[in-house]
Amino acid sequence: MCSSDLGNRAALDAFWTEIKDKAPLIEPIPGDARNYRVSFIWHGDAETRAVTMMGGMPTNDAPLKKPLRRLLDTDLWYRTEKLPSDSRFTYVFGVNPVDVNPADKEYIAKLMKQLRRDVLNPRPFVTPPNSSIAELPDAPKQPWLKRLPDVPAGEFKREKFQSAILGEERTRSEEHTSELQSPCNLVCRLLLEKK
Repeated sequence: MCSSDLGNRAALDAFWTEIKDKAPLIEPIPGDARNYRVSFIWHGDAETRAVTMMGGMPTNDAPLKKPLRRLLDTDLWYRTEKLPSDSRFTYVFGVNPVDVNPADKEYIAKLMKQLRRDVLNPRPFVTPPNSSIAELPDAPKQPWLKRLPDVPAGEFKREKFQSAILGEERTRSEEHTSELQSPCNLVCRLLLEKK
């Protein structure tokens, strides 16, 4: 290994340290106040052959799975998009993704096993599983997401139930529960339990 390779490796190691909890990278575009350049970064390893991203804004080149590019022969994979300054969205990575047949009964389970959260982003999101949230500077405020001091905290639960129609056990979506449940939530729960 020559000294320039060692210098590049040291620079890349410094980059991985610097970017922790700062992804995705959001940069202003000179002369364009309505859009930002957003770079999604994945830290690969020796086994990484391909990385895709699902989520975010749709694009013409890849409507569902957006490919990331590898930077030369490094472990850095990236995708850069020009996005509106008021964007907020979830995204998830697929590492070494394989095509799954939607007709396969286990399609969703197989797909979910391939998805990876952006470990460089400190903001995980509940659904889809393993996703992260990206929020650009002009995204509308969401004051209802802030904790209120006098409201008890809830929790997320996964519940399994038997489906007579499908003849199998199913996992119900995660549900937020607290002492302050809405009447609609209680009615929906009763209906699910009756069927």
